[in-house]
Amino acid sequence: MNLNSLVIYVICGKAQAGKDIVASFIQDQKEDSVILSITSPLKEYAKKILGWNGEEETKPRDFLQEIGVDIIQNKMHSNLLMDRIIEDIKVMSYYKKHIIISGVRLKKEIETLKKEFSHVICVQVIRPNFDNGLTEKQKNHITEQDLNNYSADYVIINDNDKNHLKESISKMMKEV
Repeated sequence: MNLNSLVIYVICGKAQAGKDIVASFIQDQKEDSVILSITSPLKEYAKKILGWNGEEETKPRDFLQEIGVDIIQNKMHSNLLMDRIIEDIKVMSYYKKHIIISGVRLKKEIETLKKEFSHVICVQVIRPNFDNGLTEKQKNHITEQDLNNYSADYVIINDNDKNHLKESISKMMKEV
């Protein structure tokens, strides 16, 4: 494990901003890389508790917001998801030089990773004028509001097609 040479890309943004596609475009440009999702445990809980099939179209967003913030962070152990992703990063660091974390929604998640690891690059994905189909309650949840006015290292505007998005990622990766 060489944490000093490890580069972590934290992909953050609102629901359906394009975090996962940005993560995959970064992975395409970094041979020795892996994508991890901070929300993987929440999605596994949804599959086991609700019988969710894992499809984006049927994602139980209210449940995911409730279990992630109301139950895990507020009622149980405020760092459970962060502890898990940090352990996953440490394990992967034995095998990979670039780790891409998708699904980040909160400032404290980014700050925790920046304190834990020396080379963390935060990429915020913004999809302006896009209706992601969330209810008003979901849109006002902390996981959709916390990154408003956050100063990420890089901001990717996802307002065109996939080719344009890929070009934006390529340009960013040349600067990194």
